[in-house]
Amino acid sequence: MKTRFTRISKNRKVGYIPVTTTEESSCPNSCPLKKKNICYAKKGHTRMTWQEVAIGINRRWKKPFTNDYNSFIKEITKLPKGQLWRHNQAGDLAHSGDNESIDFDKLKQLVKANKGKNGFTYTHKTQLKENFTKIKYANDKGFTINLSANNLQHADELKKHNLPIAVIVGTKPINKTPAGHKIKMCPNQINKAITCQLCLMCSKKKRNYIVGFLKD
Repeated sequence: MKTRFTRISKNRKVGYIPVTTTEESSCPNSCPLKKKNICYAKKGHTRMTWQEVAIGINRRWKKPFTNDYNSFIKEITKLPKGQLWRHNQAGDLAHSGDNESIDFDKLKQLVKANKGKNGFTYTHKTQLKENFTKIKYANDKGFTINLSANNLQHADELKKHNLPIAVIVGTKPINKTPAGHKIKMCPNQINKAITCQLCLMCSKKKRNYIVGFLKD
């Protein structure tokens, strides 16, 4: 699994924190954004970064970079205590077998490397029952994995797992799901000055709301 570590993000939404990008093949085929070819990561600078991960070469400078999983883990281990960082500005968790199943061994490596830090990510790997046990393990050990719901109805279904959830709500802000669960909109989509570095909502493991994002 190829994953690129970036020490300081140039992603204006994320802010000046470490981020990673994992190759596109990590994304499950069940992801509706992948099925419809409308993923945000296929636009702008993120698209170029995503493409570079697969080949391990910075196209602009024509220089190779390290993109193997073990090197990425070492970089996370070296981050200072309490450091906020985002795993996968594009891509999903490492998989075993087909891309729907989370590789538990690699996830455990990641959780161990994140000890004492404040890492967070999102996953569309919600089709297999076994994955929820792995995701819960990570959250309990201090690495926040948000379940990426396919839609509002799916977000309601995922609530039973008692795990953090994020969902694309459409083109207008809303404050609750069809079943009445509370939604808090990503503040960056209202005020661009509020980055992930300042917000911290998605890094919170225990919360009584679903994080909502507007459709691009």
